[in-house]
Amino acid sequence: MIFLIVCVSSVWNLNAQNLVAISQLNAPQRLIQSNPFQFQDAGGFSQNIGKTSGSDLKTLQVKELSDSYISIYLLGGVQPISTDGSNMSLSYIDESPSQDNLSVTKIIEEGNSGLGANLGVEFGNYKGWHGELSLSAAFGKADRLGIDVGGGYNFSIGKRFVLRPVLGFSFGSAMFNMGDLNNNDLFIQINDTQFYDENVSVQLRAREYGLRPRADMLFRISNKINIRAYAAYFLGLGQGTPFLRFSGSNDGSGESTTLVEKENITESNVTFSIGDQQTTKLPIDFDGFQFGLGLSFNLGK
Repeated sequence: MIFLIVCVSSVWNLNAQNLVAISQLNAPQRLIQSNPFQFQDAGGFSQNIGKTSGSDLKTLQVKELSDSYISIYLLGGVQPISTDGSNMSLSYIDESPSQDNLSVTKIIEEGNSGLGANLGVEFGNYKGWHGELSLSAAFGKADRLGIDVGGGYNFSIGKRFVLRPVLGFSFGSAMFNMGDLNNNDLFIQINDTQFYDENVSVQLRAREYGLRPRADMLFRISNKINIRAYAAYFLGLGQGTPFLRFSGSNDGSGESTTLVEKENITESNVTFSIGDQQTTKLPIDFDGFQFGLGLSFNLGK
């Protein structure tokens, strides 16, 4: 009887120990507050499941696009340069004792378009006002150099597109190259300036001015760079009296220099005509639509 009781008691203790062990294995693990990557089981034993150092964590940073800008920009495209194919004649006699003279007839080829470009500075806010100042040039059957100033407003379309209407004013000079005035004696004299060059370059120019409304569509690649497409219209408001521009590099001192002198075509020693008629207007027209592409580089941060 005593032997039976001892056996039953041994079996009972063994089952109880097994139940405790099983309960410890199935117990939920608790998160240790001091280490988010360490867990502790019901028996008090801790386990590390992983550790990540700060150097291994990378934060994705998205830099916001700036609203203000001061940029250098370049525009280039097609623009009208209309010439009618007429004959242009020029006769000039200088004021030196030898009376050097230039007599040339230039056939102006008929044309309707040329290439245009602007290089300048623009400034403003991409969600507000805009200002710009640039040097402009046109190249074709005739050439033009000028200074443009303008202002407008920026309308943001989403984060990267900007619609910008601009009203610009342009002041410049239209020009034709007329050849060289040859020196047949000691010097060529234009007004009070003496040229000791063998040849003096002669250009026929006229100052002209006009309005140039323009619409830009910009895409902001980054804070530093944007690209654009533009459409504009040049409306000439007036043209001054043409004049001859003489340029050389020898004033007789033996040192190279820059000499420039002007003579209006209304002077008595100048004869200028288109076809068979004398005139005081250049046969050229820059009015019309302009189209092109542009690139700008922001000087700010």
